[in-house]
Amino acid sequence: MRRLVFSATVFALTVLLATPAWAVKLDISPGAPDQKEISEIFGLTFGIKAGAGVELWTEPSNTKFTYRDAAGTKKTFGIPFFDETRAGYNYSIGAYVEMRFFQYVGLEIGFSAMRHTLLEDTDWSYTLTANGQTRTFESTTEQQLVFTSFHIPIIIKGILPVSERVRLSLGIGPEFTIGSYSFATFEWTGGDALQGERADFRDLGTKTVNDILLAVVFGVDIRAGNFRVPIDIKFAYNFSQPGDYYDRISYNQLPTDGREVHPTTGTFEARDNMYLQLLVGLAYDFF
Repeated sequence: MRRLVFSATVFALTVLLATPAWAVKLDISPGAPDQKEISEIFGLTFGIKAGAGVELWTEPSNTKFTYRDAAGTKKTFGIPFFDETRAGYNYSIGAYVEMRFFQYVGLEIGFSAMRHTLLEDTDWSYTLTANGQTRTFESTTEQQLVFTSFHIPIIIKGILPVSERVRLSLGIGPEFTIGSYSFATFEWTGGDALQGERADFRDLGTKTVNDILLAVVFGVDIRAGNFRVPIDIKFAYNFSQPGDYYDRISYNQLPTDGREVHPTTGTFEARDNMYLQLLVGLAYDFF
C-alpha cells in the first residue's frame, strides 16, 4: 500500500511539473532560470503536419531484351508497363516532436501515414496481315500503382531565428518507410481489344516493401504565443529503388530462346523513386 501511494505521488508531481502553466510559475530557488532562459538552451515542441505533393518514377534500365524463337529468328521483347518516367501524387498526415539546442540546432522525429499513387496511360498498336490485307489495331489502357506506407523521418536541422515570431530551418536525414498496403490496376479504356501476344494479359499485382530514403526539408516556422505553424517543403529520394526494370516488376513468364511465351500477370514492388511535398501543421512549444 505504501509503495502504491508513493508511486501515485511521484506520478502526480511529474504531471504537474510537466504542465506548462506550472512550469512557468514554479520557482524553487531565488536564482532559478525563467522559461525564456531555458528555451534559449533547450526547446521542445510537439505537433501535427499534413500535406500533399507529387511522386516520380524514373525510367528504368534494360526494359527490353532479345531472344530467339523456335525457328531461330531473333526477336525483341518489351512490355510498356511503367517502362518510362511516370508521375503521380501523394498525401499524408502525422505527428512529430522537435528538440532544439541553443536555438540553432534541432532534431525532429516524425511518424506519418502516407498514400502514394503513380499513374500511367498506355497506347497499344498491333498490326496484323492476313489474306493480303493489313489491319492495325489500336487500344488504350490505364495503369495505377497505389501504396500506403508509414514514414519515420529523423531530421537534423540548422535553425535561423529571423525574428521573435519567425524562424527558418534546413534539415537533412534518413526517412524509414514501412509498407502497409498496396494494389495496382490495369484497365482497358478505349479502342480495340488487345491483340496478339498481349491479348491474354489479365492483371497487375503488388508487393509491399520497406525502404530507406534521404529527406531534405526546408521549413518556415511562425509562432503565436506557445503555438507554432510549421510550413515545410520536403524532398525525399529513395535509394532502395532498383535501376533495372525486371527488379522493379516481375512477370509470371517471359520468353526465352526456343520458348516463346508471354506474360499474363505482373507484380510491382510498391515504391517510388522520389517525392516532393508541401506540409502545413500546428504545434505547441513546451519549452
